[in-house]
Amino acid sequence: MVAETVDADMTSRDSLSAMFYPRDNKVHLYYRATDGRLMEVFFMDDGWQRRPLETVPEAPLAAGPPIPLVFLNEDTYTINVFYRSTDGHIIWLDYDNSN
Repeated sequence: MVAETVDADMTSRDSLSAMFYPRDNKVHLYYRATDGRLMEVFFMDDGWQRRPLETVPEAPLAAGPPIPLVFLNEDTYTINVFYRSTDGHIIWLDYDNSN
């Protein structure tokens, strides 16, 4: 067994979610950062990659943990992340992870 670590500015352990993404054959982790942004973490050949989920720049900050799902639509996989915002709404982010 090999253990790898990645620094994450998570709000709590309850803010971490994981899912398998068949398009790149990898596990992706999602968490709510201490500043309320949602982050995605995944391992590539050159190490851990971390990026904010800013597909909708005007989306409100997260108050709850992210819930990721993968949808298959006509041979195209999309990642969908749901979360509760600081204003009490349920937000749905939809992206294809191609960038």
